[in-house]
Amino acid sequence: MRHKIALCTLAALTLCFGFSPSQAQVQNSPYDSSGEPFTSKYFKRTPSSVSMSLQRRADLPIGFFVLHITASEEISSCAKYGKMADQLEFKEGFVEINIGDYTVDMRDLPQYAHYQCDTKPQQPYTDIVLNKDLLRDKKIERIRFRKPSGIESYKVTINDSFILLTPEVGKSSTCLGCKPAKNANSSNPLRFWFYPEGTVILSADNAGKDLVLSEQIKTLAESRGLVPLTSVMPHHVPPRSTQDALYFIDKKGEFSEAKGELLDYVQVDTMKFGLEADEPAKKDVGVFIRKPGQYD
Repeated sequence: MRHKIALCTLAALTLCFGFSPSQAQVQNSPYDSSGEPFTSKYFKRTPSSVSMSLQRRADLPIGFFVLHITASEEISSCAKYGKMADQLEFKEGFVEINIGDYTVDMRDLPQYAHYQCDTKPQQPYTDIVLNKDLLRDKKIERIRFRKPSGIESYKVTINDSFILLTPEVGKSSTCLGCKPAKNANSSNPLRFWFYPEGTVILSADNAGKDLVLSEQIKTLAESRGLVPLTSVMPHHVPPRSTQDALYFIDKKGEFSEAKGELLDYVQVDTMKFGLEADEPAKKDVGVFIRKPGQYD
């Protein structure tokens, strides 16, 4: 559950964060990594809990993915928040990830916060890039997340098609608070699919909830030389709940830069409502094509 923290001034810091600046100062060193001293206006903050998701990033090669860890605190403030510190260590059979603090910089705050800075909610985070082949070579069976408050352990299931993280019952500390992210775009944020090169997604985003266009989209895809993804990944389950988002492989490479543009139209049966009677009619629905995105 996200904890919303209101716009903070130095005087209200204890109310907003639940501690005074002196309590949040240096734990191990009085300086940051650049040699800047911590003070009552520049200090470390330990996240009370974090959420996690496995994400895709366009600049990473096939087989690589991102473990995105976000502080559950949702903060609205003029203060500047640094990324969460992290440290990854491979051990026999598991990876240990130490989740650290983030910095809060309240120096040189404007006098009129609502007019002089952007107070959109912020969430400190860190991104850890992982590699399927490395995890398999090292025979990694679990990932342990460590914070000062405790440890939580997740089982790692990994094969050629996907990686899945599941919490290990009895191996977790209840005080850590390291949970899967609640993301409306993904049915399971801790499952990541390793798609083959050329994977594309076709969808009829504006078709309406009552229209099921799977067969029309499959016919259109076939006419463009696209092959169903299930021909090489028979157990693939779409991460999103959209029923008209279908996955294919573009073996010719014609859509290698697709970013959601219109591919073509398909026709569906509909009704034309009249004053005296309703008549059957045809409706054109646009089908769009894109490469897998962050939560696909």
